[in-house]
Amino acid sequence: MLRNPEPYLRLFAEAFSRLGIPHYLHGGRPLSKSRAGQSVRLLLNILTQDFSRSAVMELITYAPISFERFLGEDATHANPALWNLFAIQAGIVGGLLEWKERLEHLHRRLEWEAKQAQRADAGETPAAMADLTSLKALSAFLEPFFRSIEAIPRQGRWSAFSRSLGALLRELLIAEPETQRV
Repeated sequence: MLRNPEPYLRLFAEAFSRLGIPHYLHGGRPLSKSRAGQSVRLLLNILTQDFSRSAVMELITYAPISFERFLGEDATHANPALWNLFAIQAGIVGGLLEWKERLEHLHRRLEWEAKQAQRADAGETPAAMADLTSLKALSAFLEPFFRSIEAIPRQGRWSAFSRSLGALLRELLIAEPETQRV
């Protein structure tokens, strides 16, 4: 019913999928244009960019990640926008060791600030504690996530690479019809 449906295909497909409405779009759209396809590209960027902050946070903020699988009940504390702020405050540029060390340092700093606010009775303790809880959720998410990424073979057969990548994507992404195509 549209003169030029191309710009709207992605929106229609996402809306129908979200609503659980089976659909077929004539001519389809390339997997690379889907959210799941873009998530694969972003995941590969993490590998090629040595876990750069920008690559990691772009995936976390864009991909339909199942935080419940990684965090369980603590998934309610998953806040990708706040996590990006934490990564910036921690001064993370890239590399696994830098993620670990700088997030630990930021955690110690936030704990100290929360204690200082508590002593001064500044009334900011709930906000400081919420930040600490969200930072703990970030660390709890990143540990198995990074471990899974590290398990992807960098050399060898394509079949081993694609099996490892597929397993990570099935674990990482919310199961939707679109993600099943990846």
